[in-house]
Amino acid sequence: MKKFVLFSLIVLSFWACDRKTSNSLTAVSLEETNKDFRKFFERFHTDSLYQIQHLANPVNGIPAMVKDEALLDGSYEWPRDQWVMHKPFNNIGNEYQRDYIVANKELIIENIKHKVSNFGMERRFVKENGEWYLSYYAGMNMMN
Repeated sequence: MKKFVLFSLIVLSFWACDRKTSNSLTAVSLEETNKDFRKFFERFHTDSLYQIQHLANPVNGIPAMVKDEALLDGSYEWPRDQWVMHKPFNNIGNEYQRDYIVANKELIIENIKHKVSNFGMERRFVKENGEWYLSYYAGMNMMN
């Protein structure tokens, strides 16, 4: 019983520390992410076969321009056979702000938002078994 209580306290303390850390996450540039992620990110946008191989199964998210509120919960599954290749981001006119949030060494979140309208997209990349994968993609919509 003592071991169970001790184990529970340890788990709770790690959970509390993790929650405290996640509340203080700050946005960084791509250059401030780790080298391993940057290498993946470059290849992900230039090699279509590599991109398909590095999609989580499934990729959840939100379709672009959602009108059906039922789809806003992030549980939409992007059909793999209809995947539209993601190309490198081009900020023509400097109208968008792009940030990365390094949640931990195995989760990086990319947000791209229009500077004026708050219209944007989000992608989440996870690292599993030493490889990065796109696990979540919310297409262009109004962001919170």
